[in-house]
Amino acid sequence: MFRDAMKQINLELDSHPELLKVQALTGITLLHRGIIHGIGFEQHPIESKWQQRFYKRYLRLLLRVLHPEGNQQMQNSSEKLFPMRLVISKQALKERFISRENGHQERQNRRKEEAIS
Repeated sequence: MFRDAMKQINLELDSHPELLKVQALTGITLLHRGIIHGIGFEQHPIESKWQQRFYKRYLRLLLRVLHPEGNQQMQNSSEKLFPMRLVISKQALKERFISRENGHQERQNRRKEEAIS
């Protein structure tokens, strides 16, 4: 699901002229542990102590309210839930998701041609 969303974001970046100047995608999340492996995001700590406290409280509140098991997660692993900034360049996004998609499409086309032959 996440990979499909990243492919869609990549397509949107290329198809809208107002997004041509975008150089990178960035976000702040509590759920960075394990989610970025193989996706291509770089992790960066939030440097401002004020911003760290603000994002930590805000994102934990959202987790409690929006996630069905949010309260349980907060009780079981609150020390692991700290905000991190995730960044991926537009070029890295293209390389990671378009090249894989094109390779997958080429393999599917070859299989179809072999099946017809």
